[in-house]
Amino acid sequence: MLRVPSHPFSVVSCGKCSWCPKAELRLLLVGAIAITKATLLNVVERRPEIGLRGALGATRHHITRQIALEASITGTITGALAGIPPAIKAARTPPADTLRGQHLPRGRTRRHR
Repeated sequence: MLRVPSHPFSVVSCGKCSWCPKAELRLLLVGAIAITKATLLNVVERRPEIGLRGALGATRHHITRQIALEASITGTITGALAGIPPAIKAARTPPADTLRGQHLPRGRTRRHR
């Protein structure tokens, strides 16, 4: 028997499995750490280019803004590429099968023994 609480951020539990919003927060944290690491590596590799921009008159604000913009664009594109296919698959899954954690292709029925 599935128990669904009225509060949207409460735990939905069927006894065998549970869903918790903390899992999504952990995934967001892992993604943010990965983007931060990629940005740091990008800055370290491009240190000569950043120095040249500074020598040509770019302020720290300009350089920081460019790096932040590149990181946000990278995160947006990566998030879209990684998030849109599972969202489409979830949207095509019938609601009853989603709650059961099972998905059968359309036109097929489960055989009861």
